[in-house]
Amino acid sequence: MVLEKFQRALARQATTINLLVLFGLVILFMGVLFPFLVERLQALSGGGALLDTLFYYPPEKAMEMIASYGDEGRRHYLWMLVSADLIYPMIYGALLALLLARAAKRLSGRFFWLGHFVWLPCLPLLADYGENAAIGIMLWNYPDTSKILACLASFFTVVKWASLLVVSLLIILSWLTILFRSFRRGAS
Repeated sequence: MVLEKFQRALARQATTINLLVLFGLVILFMGVLFPFLVERLQALSGGGALLDTLFYYPPEKAMEMIASYGDEGRRHYLWMLVSADLIYPMIYGALLALLLARAAKRLSGRFFWLGHFVWLPCLPLLADYGENAAIGIMLWNYPDTSKILACLASFFTVVKWASLLVVSLLIILSWLTILFRSFRRGAS
């Protein structure tokens, strides 16, 4: 019942204009804001990569990278986490959820099961917030970083990327099915 209400609410919001606005915001963040912020971090830290852009890292690597950022780099990274990276997961999560909900609505019938997965984009979003929280605490508490917290950050990073891959594949396959169906109808 709750899932059906959630699915219907998402389907109502999955308008072309909402999808275009969210897509535009993703492009803005990925193409302008994040490159600027990452370049600034690299300038402050001597070229260090961000932990949350890696697919996996052992705890020792996380602690080593946080140490390599330097004081200014750690402050800048923390500022990124509580500003841009606080908003961005909501944007990409909403985009993925609306794309999936719109596909589920268009593929009703034999593909009714797709509607049961409209909640799936919440998983990378929540994992991203968990990752950001763990990394943020390590940055804030440096040099008192905990190996357990580094393991937790790495776990959330892996969950974020793996669930993002699953969601993306589900969306791509759904929209390819819609495209294939429309070509079949046009050919008949």
